[in-house]
Amino acid sequence: MLDKIKGMKVEEKLKFCFTLIVIISSISGVIGMGMLLRSDIAYSNALIVNGFSQGEIGIFSTYLNKEPSIVREMILQHDEAEMKESDAELAQIQELTNAAAMTMIANCNKPEEAEYINVIKETLPLYRDIFDQVKEYALNNQDEEAFDLLIAEGKPTLKKLTDAVEGLIDLNVEMGYEVSDNLTIQSYILIGAMAVVILVTVIISMRFAAFVARLFSEPIAKVRDASAELAKGNLDIEIEKMYPDEIGEMTESFKEAANMLKLYIKELSRGLGEIAEGNFDIYTDVDFKGNFKALEESIVKITGSLSYTLKQINEASEQVALGAAQMAESAQALAEGATDQAGSVEELTATIQNITENVVDTSEKANKSYVSAQEFEQEAERSNEDIMELNQAMERINNTSKEIANIIAAIEDIASQTNLLSLNASIEAARAGEAGKGFAVVADQIGKLAADSATSAINTKKLIENSIHEIEHGNEITMKTTAAIESVIGGIKMLAVSTKEISDLSVAQADAMKQLEIGVEQIAEVIQNNSASAEETSATSEELSAQSTSLEDLVGQFKLKAQ
Repeated sequence: MLDKIKGMKVEEKLKFCFTLIVIISSISGVIGMGMLLRSDIAYSNALIVNGFSQGEIGIFSTYLNKEPSIVREMILQHDEAEMKESDAELAQIQELTNAAAMTMIANCNKPEEAEYINVIKETLPLYRDIFDQVKEYALNNQDEEAFDLLIAEGKPTLKKLTDAVEGLIDLNVEMGYEVSDNLTIQSYILIGAMAVVILVTVIISMRFAAFVARLFSEPIAKVRDASAELAKGNLDIEIEKMYPDEIGEMTESFKEAANMLKLYIKELSRGLGEIAEGNFDIYTDVDFKGNFKALEESIVKITGSLSYTLKQINEASEQVALGAAQMAESAQALAEGATDQAGSVEELTATIQNITENVVDTSEKANKSYVSAQEFEQEAERSNEDIMELNQAMERINNTSKEIANIIAAIEDIASQTNLLSLNASIEAARAGEAGKGFAVVADQIGKLAADSATSAINTKKLIENSIHEIEHGNEITMKTTAAIESVIGGIKMLAVSTKEISDLSVAQADAMKQLEIGVEQIAEVIQNNSASAEETSATSEELSAQSTSLEDLVGQFKLKAQ
């Protein structure tokens, strides 16, 4: 029976529970109503048997006691009409007495009452006969005989009847008290029985209600405990199989949900473990359902996004490495060019020093020629040869200046290339992100040095162009001096004037050559700075290349998704 109840659905269990409680309560009510009905019947019987009997006995006694009064009135009356009226009243009372006697005898049928009933049955006819004789005496105006008979026989007979009636009344009163006591005891018994029935009903109902409550509370408590464990993060929960009702189905659904959640978390842990190991090429065979589908899609998006990002980083690192290699080559070439420039500038410096010395010497000689113009007259031919040598030296200076101009153009080209290389390095550093910030600063400094080099080269070029112009001007003067020397023989004064002009021009040339020497020294300093910057750029490029290689190695540790 209990197993059958356990197998019911929740609605059926509740209906069965309430129906059973209603049935038990109804049985208790029926039993109580039966007991109340029995008590009511007992009280009704007591009322009929004892209460009504006493009333009937009282009625009989009342009518019986009226007869002697009417008879006495008839004895005392002498009017015929009054006597007939009293006789009619007596006859009526006798009929009522007889009727009351018959009713009383019929109802007083208990064995205890038989003795008194028999006395009444035996005495009442005798009493009638005596009173009929007394009535005859009274009607015949035989008052004395009537009184004598009434006192002698009627009074004892009436006394016997009244004693029987009183005894019957006392007996019924006693029996009434006895019945009342019995009914009181029965009432107590009924109350006790009702209390027992109610108690039994309550106990049965409570035990059955507790049983049904356990059918609901036990599985719900197990689900609650399992939910608490689940809330703590414990997915290793076991729930016993419940009854095949809605709560059991709910428990199975909860168990299935917990197992599914456990499977999802296990699969996510596996996937995240693979990601932690550097494997982004992961897939799952678990079918994520409902809102968990978004979780699966998020993992796929994360791995795809990380794979794409790392590929972009790898490609960027390759480009940075390539740019760094190119920059290193360019920086190396720049350093080598700067070294060559430094050598050329040293040679140019030495040449300029020689030219300066020659110009100074020429100035001194011109002064001497001016002072000793007469003395130079004899040596005009030798001076002419010296002037020719000077002309050749000036030609060499002119050629050297042109070479310096070419070198300056090469320096400008190198500065332009350095500036372009700095721009490319800045672009590659920007692509490299955080790793290229330091390189970006170096590239910016290289760009500034290249710009300074270009500016210095332009200034130097202008100085050299001025020097060339002055040298060309010196050549013209030299040519004029040559012409003057050729005509020295014809005019010494012309030679003195020309010598003075040569002296002045030589001083100016000496100053210009000093300025040229200063410019060349500045060029040498710029070239040295370019060489140092190129070497620093080369070292930075090698470091950037090494970092790019390290970044490629780090990215290579990850297994990426195939696009």
